[in-house]
Amino acid sequence: MRSESGCCCRAQGGASTIEISSSALGILAERFARGEIDKAEFQEKRQIIAGLRETTNSAASRTGCC
Repeated sequence: MRSESGCCCRAQGGASTIEISSSALGILAERFARGEIDKAEFQEKRQIIAGLRETTNSAASRTGCC
């Protein structure tokens, strides 16, 4: 089932992983800017978040969604 936006993922009621990872990147960047985490930790966590995006994109392409 596709929602009004044309994406079937949104029809299930939750935020997509891509939206969550974008938000997570924003929070991560804010923490780095405030000095709460160092460059190494920022880069490590950014790679983890990027991996979530790749996993989601891969799954979406297999199902033909998004």
